[in-house]
Amino acid sequence: MNPKTKIQKAVYDLHAKLPPLTPAQVKWAVITCPEHIAKRSSSKGVCHCLECGNSWREDKLLQRKKYITCPTCGMKLKVDDSKKRSFCEEQYLCYATTFKGWQVLRYFCLKHTSRQGSPSNTSLSEMVQHWLNETGDLVTMSIPVMPYSWAQNWCFGGHMEVRRNDFKYELMVSNIYPNSRVLPVLRRNGFSGKWFTNTPVRLIYRLLTDPRVETIMKSGQHQLLSYILNYTDYYLDKVWPSVRVCIRHNYTINHPDLWCDLIILLSSLGKDTRNPKYICPEDVKSSHDKYLEARRKANDREWIRRREQDRIRRLAEEDKVFNESKSKYTGLSFGNERIQVQSLDSVKEYMLEGDAMHHCVYLSEYHLKPESLVLSARMDGKRLETIEVSLRTMEVVQSRGEWNKSSEYHDEIVQLVNENMHLIYERSISQQAI
Repeated sequence: MNPKTKIQKAVYDLHAKLPPLTPAQVKWAVITCPEHIAKRSSSKGVCHCLECGNSWREDKLLQRKKYITCPTCGMKLKVDDSKKRSFCEEQYLCYATTFKGWQVLRYFCLKHTSRQGSPSNTSLSEMVQHWLNETGDLVTMSIPVMPYSWAQNWCFGGHMEVRRNDFKYELMVSNIYPNSRVLPVLRRNGFSGKWFTNTPVRLIYRLLTDPRVETIMKSGQHQLLSYILNYTDYYLDKVWPSVRVCIRHNYTINHPDLWCDLIILLSSLGKDTRNPKYICPEDVKSSHDKYLEARRKANDREWIRRREQDRIRRLAEEDKVFNESKSKYTGLSFGNERIQVQSLDSVKEYMLEGDAMHHCVYLSEYHLKPESLVLSARMDGKRLETIEVSLRTMEVVQSRGEWNKSSEYHDEIVQLVNENMHLIYERSISQQAI
């Protein structure tokens, strides 16, 4: 779209003057980022470097090595013993730099193709630029992308223009250029060169606009910072007073997902969430399970005390809130020949899931989280794991079996959800289109 505001017009004029990547930056992308392959013939002991195209016969004593060095180009190569002859790899890279008082994040698509018998080919194409000033104003520049596309289907022949700030431009990158240049205000706010997230714009934007993120960064609570940046901001307002207490007592939050759930459970039990006795446990998981069981018993007593009419009214109110935010995902189901994944379509199903799996999917009010969708993975009717998907980033936040442990099918379940993430995204944008 055409730049409309004063800031957008300033960025549009500056982006054309942005210098190209330096030879050192290009060399880093070409040499460091892609995986370099050596094709080895197990029968003849001949190795083919897919970078320079050279071939040589390998010593029998070295034939079991997983990595070798090409005698011609000197490249360190990963050995591939399969019958595959050609390889193609694509990944996103980010370069952080400054220009005329702006923090600029430049995103490139690296495409590395190689084939046995010929030199490899590497291309580097720019797709997105994020421009931020010291006050946190964000302007997004991007080449065109196919409409209603969950995956970034870029039109590389298009011109870079000002775009609205949308999560689809918050690219998840594989590598970030190590020699980053940032504004002095970011150094002042605690940035030390570590990103703690694969979406760099989130860290930069939050450091410029949210003092709480600055405090977490400077206090060394890096796992909590990564959890907040990569997944959700839902908990930050609720747990922030407890975070401050942990910082004052030099307590490191090593399991932020369980710890945040623990704070919610303590609050629901009427415990003091600013008391280090409760919020600074030595074993977060055991403390979480202890108060989860206490909350379940308290919840049972509450249900016994309350009249049936009050119970029905409360569930009806929660169902109304749930249906307003999650009705478009009702009936969502997918799977493979062994595992079926389905959505939890009512508050009662959240209750049953939490009781059966002995975790806090209902008691920690996951059904009221606006940016969260909860799925249940089952095999032959037996519950395996409960999966939480972020509706903002379309990522799997967590997948947990009974007692918050991973089942033997954990990796297969997460892969299955990621492969079918487009089904969730299609339902998400269907409401927007209407």
